[in-house]
Amino acid sequence: MKMSENKGGQIHPAQITKEALSLWAGNLIPLVAINATTVIAQMALVATLRATGPMKEAIRSGEINAASFVLFGIFVISSIVINSFLCLVALNTLRRKREARPYLLAAAKDAIKRTVPFLKSFFFVWCFIIVGIVISALFFQGGRALYALTVKSLGHGLALALLLATSTVFVVVAISVAWYSFFFSLAPLIAAYEHKPAIASLRFSRDRIRGNALRYLAAFAIIFVLYFVVGLGIYGVITRFTHNKLILELIDPDVLLVFGPAALATWYVSYKKLTELKGKTA
Repeated sequence: MKMSENKGGQIHPAQITKEALSLWAGNLIPLVAINATTVIAQMALVATLRATGPMKEAIRSGEINAASFVLFGIFVISSIVINSFLCLVALNTLRRKREARPYLLAAAKDAIKRTVPFLKSFFFVWCFIIVGIVISALFFQGGRALYALTVKSLGHGLALALLLATSTVFVVVAISVAWYSFFFSLAPLIAAYEHKPAIASLRFSRDRIRGNALRYLAAFAIIFVLYFVVGLGIYGVITRFTHNKLILELIDPDVLLVFGPAALATWYVSYKKLTELKGKTA
């Protein structure tokens, strides 16, 4: 898209959604296969974790021991690495040229070399989120502790005012962390596909989203509404024929399996459009 087509350098949520759904529909089978592989890999990791002796003991006793803690850490790291790799395979599938064959093998090979920078940027985004959560939690818990300590000496009114002040700071920090995390959401893609340093990718992401944040968010909101409407429609049709609990419980996972990659396509198309607005190539 040319700058002349973006009035004031703005992206258009409906246009992003249209292109994302087109990409999703054109690559539906491989995207669903990759998504299913992700689910199967997660199930296999969970089954492996539960089958280990230390984890069995921890589940049986209800207490976390050192071995089970280490195993759970390995499980989390393995899940993140596998999910990131398969996410990149799916993104490469969306980025491929139509004539490329066999594209899944090429997508996997390309994803291998991009996984580390993707993970580095992802790590710094999560560091920002965790630090923000810790700071906001400290204000929240500190306010409660301060109220308990001062309610007798200062009186209920002043102690309550301190509690409200710290609670307000907690809310402001929490909202700020969520909002700025959204501004950093393009960072893993920038690090993976543009070879930018992990920390610098956060700044590039913020700069590209600035001025289009609500429009960028609106594109995901449209996808969510479509997912909700489709799921509700399927649920309504199936309940006309059966109310079997097992069948009804499978509706949401199955719709998510098929429709979930549409959100990934929206992420990629948004990245591409916002990058084009900055005069770069995606």
